[in-house]
Amino acid sequence: DVYEGEWEQNKRHGNGKFTWKEGKVYEGELRRNKHEGKGIMRWVGGDVYEGEWKGGVREGGGKMRWEAGGEYEGEWKGDKMEGRGVMRSRDGDEKKGVWKDGGLVEEEGAAGGVEEEGGVEGEEEEE
Repeated sequence: DVYEGEWEQNKRHGNGKFTWKEGKVYEGELRRNKHEGKGIMRWVGGDVYEGEWKGGVREGGGKMRWEAGGEYEGEWKGDKMEGRGVMRSRDGDEKKGVWKDGGLVEEEGAAGGVEEEGGVEGEEEEE
């Protein structure tokens, strides 16, 4: 692994670039050896995250683009999609709403309202 950048008290601290031996690269702000602040992570397969980091994980606003297609732009917490965001698929479909623990829990409807995932309350599922 290779680090190029600023140091403070023998720790990676400030702006820098960290390249892992397998090819993953982080470039951005660091505090006490962890990704903290704004930065970009590029994975070997081509996935890219650009946004905010806290304590070494994605936290705050950011945009994730997957090499296989699609992207998510919005809020992150604990390295998962959490809060308001938009998921765009490879073919252009878009889901806007509120995400929790990596999944969509409230989707904004076409009229700008919010629909809860899993159907309408009071409806029974067909078997």
